[in-house]
Amino acid sequence: MSPAVLVLSTLLALQNPEPALKGVERTEHFTIRYRLGSRAGAAVDRIAVMAERDFERITKALDIKAEGGLELHLYDDEAEIAAVTGVKGTGGFSGGNTSHIPYDNDQTRFHEMVHIIAVRLPKTGTESRNLFFAEGLANALLEFVHGVHVHAVAAYEMKRKSLPALADMTGAPDFYAWMAKHPGLNAYDIAGSWMRYLLDKHGVEKVKKYYTGAAAKDVFGADEADLEKAWLKHLTEFKLRPEVEALLRSRRGDEVLPPDLLGKPEDWKKLAFPAKLGVGWKKVGDALEGVSATSEWNILALAATAYKNAAVRAHIAPVGDCYAVQVQLGEKCQAMVIRIGTFIWKDGGVAHNPGAQLTGRRELDLVLERRGTEVTIYIDGLKVLSGAAGDAAGPVGIGVAGGTARFENVRVRELK
Repeated sequence: MSPAVLVLSTLLALQNPEPALKGVERTEHFTIRYRLGSRAGAAVDRIAVMAERDFERITKALDIKAEGGLELHLYDDEAEIAAVTGVKGTGGFSGGNTSHIPYDNDQTRFHEMVHIIAVRLPKTGTESRNLFFAEGLANALLEFVHGVHVHAVAAYEMKRKSLPALADMTGAPDFYAWMAKHPGLNAYDIAGSWMRYLLDKHGVEKVKKYYTGAAAKDVFGADEADLEKAWLKHLTEFKLRPEVEALLRSRRGDEVLPPDLLGKPEDWKKLAFPAKLGVGWKKVGDALEGVSATSEWNILALAATAYKNAAVRAHIAPVGDCYAVQVQLGEKCQAMVIRIGTFIWKDGGVAHNPGAQLTGRRELDLVLERRGTEVTIYIDGLKVLSGAAGDAAGPVGIGVAGGTARFENVRVRELK
């Protein structure tokens, strides 16, 4: 998204894209330009339809007159955007009535289109507005960004006590410079949450006036500080699903396991590659790759040491259509993730979660925790299954069935 949104002067400084983008398609509201013979050119018919649908959705949401004269410049990828326009390090940007976007990203197209439509809103006040508001309005209208509601992002930041004060964001002289000083913080979605709250609570007409320079007190009958308190209350009441929270923790780079299981980094022992690998196992960089050509398990014990109360953690990457993977503390305590679900295995399946499947996963962070006979399985930080298994001490093992999988950073932690 844009480091130059709504800044008309940016367009004037760009290389002229027209010599490169000789292909032209026109719709009711858009002129669409693309490079002849490009992959983007092959998608123009679809983009023409989707752009008009986006346009209708945005103008309806903002309750504004549907005026055309807009341009979409399509590119095969971000590298071509940089080569043609001279603007680097962006997935798309807008200025004036034109959006420069990759052809294959519907979300970016919609986001940038909000900019070139909203820039036409007339000024209603003298207060300055930094690009927190522009990016916020675009993501507020998207509402779900990369599949996650903007309120979920803000609610998670609030839960982890890292949600900035509203005045810090709205008052930043250069919003992008402010974001650069807060790496890892998804300020676009936080801004989207703020604007989405105002739209839902106070309606689009008031939000448009506020967006275009009118004071919050004049528009909403309350200043920003009081509005912020109401927004924060709304976030505390927002339902943050555990699956969404696990995803946001992962995106943020936060640890996802419960603190009592996680412990300290030094509590975990990384297991070295065995001196002798079994049949079907080989080293691939920093990973161990296992292959099983049948439905039978191919198990590799990583060390002779037997562990009783312990946790095993591994990053696993199934290859292709791999059927099943597992970690274990001996044969009587196995955590299996299969295409049809997750199992705790002793002499047979003792617990099963059919919803936590291997199907569709490119990678997973798998944790097996055993305390006495109580076993718990976590996938990507989310607790998916508990049950009773054998409590006899056993060695750490990894396994694959019906395909190929890579195991990396296998660690064990002894528990009290």
